[in-house]
Amino acid sequence: MARRCRQFGKTGIQHIVLKGHDGKAIFADREDVSAFTDILVKLYEKYKFKVFAFCFMSNHVHLVLRFKEVHEISDVMKRLKLRFSNWYHRHYGCTGTIFQGRYFSRPIDNEAYVVNAIRYVHLNPVRAKLCKTPIEYFNSSYQYYFGDCAWIIDRDFVFQHINELFFEEFHKEDRGDSVADEYGTFLKFRDNLSRPIPDRDAKKLMISLSKCGGGADFQLLDRDKRWRLIKKFRQKGCSCAQIAEFIMKSRGAVYYWCNRTAIRAAS
Repeated sequence: MARRCRQFGKTGIQHIVLKGHDGKAIFADREDVSAFTDILVKLYEKYKFKVFAFCFMSNHVHLVLRFKEVHEISDVMKRLKLRFSNWYHRHYGCTGTIFQGRYFSRPIDNEAYVVNAIRYVHLNPVRAKLCKTPIEYFNSSYQYYFGDCAWIIDRDFVFQHINELFFEEFHKEDRGDSVADEYGTFLKFRDNLSRPIPDRDAKKLMISLSKCGGGADFQLLDRDKRWRLIKKFRQKGCSCAQIAEFIMKSRGAVYYWCNRTAIRAAS
C-alpha cells in the first residue's frame, strides 16, 4: 500500500511528533536531549526553518516548525532521525531501530492557531504529572519565551498573535474550556469582515436564526448548537463584536468558536 503524501498546508507550519520504537525511552537523560537539539540546531542553520516550540518526553518529542518548501519537511526529518540514531548507537553501543516508523505531522493552516499548538506542546509534561507548571520543566522551549535569550525560538512571530504579557497565563492547565471565553484577552486578531451588516439588522437576524431573545437564552442552548449558530451568524455577515454583544461573550470567544475546527487541528 502506497504511503500518503505529507500535507504541507497553507502556512508551512507543522506539528511533528517523533516516537521511540515500541515506546522506548530514547530521551532518558539530558545527554540524549542535548544530542538531539545539537543536531536540530545544525539543521536549523542549514535550512533556515522556523522553530516555535519543542518538548521532550522520555519516549517522544514534539516539534512545532515552519518550512518554506514542502520537500524541506522530509529532508530535515530524514537527517534528524538518521543523525540522532547514529549518535544513539555509538553512545550506547547498541543497534536496531530507534524511532517508531514514520513521524507524525499535521499542518497548521492558520498562523493565529499556532499558539494553541504551542500551548498543547508545552503542557505535555504538566498533563503527564511531571511538573505543576511548564516553567518547571527544563526539556521544552517554554523557558525561551521569557528573558533575553530566545535561542532558536522565533518568539517574535508568536508574539504577533498572542499578548506576551499573558503568555504564562495562557499556559495554565486548569483553564480548560474557559480558554474559549478568554481567548480575546490572549489572542491578537483582526476581524477580517470588511463590511458587517448594521448593528440593528444584525441583532434582528441573530434573534430570528437562534429563536433567542439575547445572551441568557442563547447560553441555555447546547454547546454544538451554539457553535453552529455562531458560524451561521458569521456567514450571514455579522461581525465578531456584534455576535459577542448578542451572546454576552468576548470577541475572542466568538473568534475561537467560529474557527473551532482549525483551532482543534492546531492542538
